Amino acid sequence: MHGTAPPGRWCRTLGDEDVRQLVALLGELHAAHDDPIRFNHGLRYLIAQAWTAFERAPATPTRHPAIAAADRALSADPGLALGELARLGGTSQRRLSALLRAATGSGLAALRNRHRVERALVLARQGMALADAARAAGFCSYRQFHRSCRQVTGVSPRAARMPG
Repeated sequence: MHGTAPPGRWCRTLGDEDVRQLVALLGELHAAHDDPIRFNHGLRYLIAQAWTAFERAPATPTRHPAIAAADRALSADPGLALGELARLGGTSQRRLSALLRAATGSGLAALRNRHRVERALVLARQGMALADAARAAGFCSYRQFHRSCRQVTGVSPRAARMPG
């Protein structure tokens, strides 16, 4: 059965506490490398703990790391260029675009607009005028913001600004 994976999803994102525990166990295991008996028992325990953490983690589809990196970067700065986003994700521009299309059905512009809309709405909820919030979030015009807000939220900016 070389080269084929067993059926099922074998990639999950572990919780922060599980990751901390596994990293600590790896440190202890590394410290025991001179003692073969302790090392081998520790390795068995580490594998059992890793499996337990895997089973505990939700079996939801995970995003490609390049998409996750682009999403985080755009959250901080919606104006980042595709080249910079690709570099942060450790991939090429072409590959990042293809990954986005495959995962979301749309490209970088839609992801960027979502982040800009979210940022503008946060600013508007903090008391900034909608037009000023739109410009501060990177929109060239209120009209562009209005159109993007409707696409992202399904409602007008005024309605989306309302809490709840």
